[in-house]
Amino acid sequence: MIAQINTLIDSKLHLLFHAENQILPLLEFKKSGKSKLQDAKILAEMMQFKGLISPYPEKENHYQLTDFGRQICEQGGWCLYLEQLQNKNSGTEIAAVALSVEKTSWKQSVKSFLQSLMKD
Repeated sequence: MIAQINTLIDSKLHLLFHAENQILPLLEFKKSGKSKLQDAKILAEMMQFKGLISPYPEKENHYQLTDFGRQICEQGGWCLYLEQLQNKNSGTEIAAVALSVEKTSWKQSVKSFLQSLMKD
């Protein structure tokens, strides 16, 4: 399940990287046409928590890449970044990054999001 989330983060990060002005509306964070807007919000919150994106102040429900998110894209993407962390740190840091979701206030929402991933 974590791998699916990381793949989604990677794809949305690349989508943002190539978007005009590197800004996207929340609706673009939906996994597919049938996924819920709540799932898109959870994914955006996860990406914010990891420092990859931030809310775009000039438009409601829009997000922009952070410098860190841009750097990750330029160096190959989120999945490659996690792989490099794992190789460099024998998995200790990647476990902290991947499982940081467990320590958030929206843990229940993440569980629902993960369950929706499993249905697809």
